[in-house]
Amino acid sequence: MLFAIFFLSSFTLFLAIIFLVIYPIVRRNDYRENFLKKYGKKIYDIANKNDYYLINELSLKLNDDSLVNIDHLLLANKYLFLISDYYFEGTVENKIKDRSWIYYYGDYKKPNKMIIDNALMVNDKRVKKFLKFTKFDKSFVISVVVVNNDCKINELANNDNDSYVVKIKNLEKLVKEIEGRDVGEIDQMQLLNVVNELANRNEKK
Repeated sequence: MLFAIFFLSSFTLFLAIIFLVIYPIVRRNDYRENFLKKYGKKIYDIANKNDYYLINELSLKLNDDSLVNIDHLLLANKYLFLISDYYFEGTVENKIKDRSWIYYYGDYKKPNKMIIDNALMVNDKRVKKFLKFTKFDKSFVISVVVVNNDCKINELANNDNDSYVVKIKNLEKLVKEIEGRDVGEIDQMQLLNVVNELANRNEKK
């Protein structure tokens, strides 16, 4: 009887250890493979809760036949949030004015190092192309780079360009703070016309 209890306790402990070791790995792999869906659901929830417009996977053909691809365009009451998705499994050394950032990934003791483009600057270029296409007032457009919650990165704000890096868990707070600014709201009929025009011109139907 004592042996059976000991065996059962040991087996339960073994399963618990296996679960604690394997579950984080499985969860991380699932997040890595499905982060676009998870980001999309989070942004959809923000739009749905606040009755905002949302266009996902917006692809616009410019006059020179090049494309500007936008992961999410969140059209709120006062601002348009042009949002780009990123997933970094590791640490990113990021500064606002550096043209390149350093991405450390892999083995946490001896991680690999990769030089990547400044995601803020990349998204700012998307904003410029979007503004050129739509002729929309720049003062109403906010550039946002969202990253995974477990990424070690500085959440930045470049106030000169209204450009931000934020973890996905803090995106709703950021949108709320910016929408709380003491400015007039966008004309809703104009906004509706913009939404319809963008939906019609979207290369990704």
